[in-house]
Amino acid sequence: LWGRGDVSISGMVLRRGVGFCLTLTILAIGCSSQFERGVAFHNAGQYQAAIASYQAAIREEPGNEAAYRDLGLALNAVRQYTAASQAFGAALRLDPGDYLAHYSLGISLHYAGQYYAALQEFAYALRLNPGLYGAHYEIGELCAHIYQYQCAIAEFTIFQQRVPQIPEQRNSILRAGYQVRSLSAELALLQARHQAEVEAEEQGRIAADHLQ
Repeated sequence: LWGRGDVSISGMVLRRGVGFCLTLTILAIGCSSQFERGVAFHNAGQYQAAIASYQAAIREEPGNEAAYRDLGLALNAVRQYTAASQAFGAALRLDPGDYLAHYSLGISLHYAGQYYAALQEFAYALRLNPGLYGAHYEIGELCAHIYQYQCAIAEFTIFQQRVPQIPEQRNSILRAGYQVRSLSAELALLQARHQAEVEAEEQGRIAADHLQ
């Protein structure tokens, strides 16, 4: 699974379908509940309308864990990461085992600059669902942000090896901002940086030995 907002990989999506509930401009046709309206708007890319419907669904049914989680996804899609984190937190209080909520909370925290908290959420998500391969990529990216190059290389490599797509597809990854980056090129860059660190440490050790 790969996801930021609605994006998914490995044939899984972060939102459920709602039968024949459809959207036409500002109308949601055939929806039997506010939650279904929210999902219909969400599927149509009408995120603000989806957010309003999810919030209405939560007012009607405060125990609707899926409404909190999907609200968080819609908020992530419009880059309201603090509010999204709060929605995912509410979802996880209702269902601590929702690995998609942990994963998506990791996305929110990542973009809010809370890297270590995001790492923890991705790790929780992987413990709950080891097949959540996108979490390996996210962990790799976070490790690169905090200059833990060995960690980044290991996680990117796991992602590259395990995503069940043909190599030509899995080696080009749609990133935030719709920018395609080559994972192989990124791995090569990280390996070069890690090697430079190793060499610098070795040179420092040699210099220290000469001074003794």
